[in-house]
Amino acid sequence: MNEAFLFFIDFMDQMANEPFSVIFFCPRTKIGLTNYEWQDMFLSLDEKYGRNLCTLYVVHSTLVGRINTWAMTTFRLSVLKDKIKFVNSLLSLDELIDISTLALPTVVYEQEAIVQSKNSSLRNFNPSS
Repeated sequence: MNEAFLFFIDFMDQMANEPFSVIFFCPRTKIGLTNYEWQDMFLSLDEKYGRNLCTLYVVHSTLVGRINTWAMTTFRLSVLKDKIKFVNSLLSLDELIDISTLALPTVVYEQEAIVQSKNSSLRNFNPSS
């Protein structure tokens, strides 16, 4: 089993006894788990995780990630369908929860700058020039 997943279980085991939310920052890299690996890992969790999960915020998701999540929650993990919220930026996340109370690592802010820079380039793209 994935080492990060084992860490998650160990870390979250006590907290999952009460309502909780998770913020997942997508790395936007080719490295990561396949859709089926995520499904299998979630299905192997104790029922309390799904029952007590209030919201799963997914920050900087790709289109492929959103489509895979839709398919996963529609056909296999419907318990999560209404609990997943896609967020495009830290500013948008801050509108939902107060991120000043979180200890976010520097890499999250670096990734935000990269994503916003790419989004800005796409908005300013003019094919006729």
